[in-house]
Order: sequence, then C-alpha cells, then structure tokens
Amino acid sequence: MSRGSAKPKRRKAAGAALRYEHRPGRPNADGAKKRDWGCAWGCVVLPGFVVLLMPLVLFETYWGHELWGDVAPV
Repeated sequence: MSRGSAKPKRRKAAGAALRYEHRPGRPNADGAKKRDWGCAWGCVVLPGFVVLLMPLVLFETYWGHELWGDVAPV
C-alpha cells in the first residue's frame, strides 16, 4: 500500500525552506518585523494622564475651600 499521493520509489519533495536559497539583493523574509511600541506607548500615556489630572488638582488646591467650604464637613 502506498502512502499519500507520492508515486512508489519517488523521494518526497523538500519543504519550502529547503527548496529556495536566499538571493543577494533580495529582501530577507525575516527583515520585515514590526517595531515594538510598548515603551513609547507608556511614555506617552503616563505623562498624558498627569497632564489631564493636574488642572483638577490645581482647581481643588486654589478654589476648593471657596467652593466647598460651606458644604463640606470640618
């Protein structure tokens, strides 16, 4: 009994990685990798969060007692 569609006494074809050699001047398949933006994302998000929160902190610091002084418990 034969296995698969290969003819008897015929070698199995080589895999794709073994079939072709890298030609000089042609871009490498491994060369097109995506950049890792994880650190840059953290460097943008954390200062951005602080910039958005600072007006709220300053507002509370300078005008908090005038706005909430009568309502807030002592």
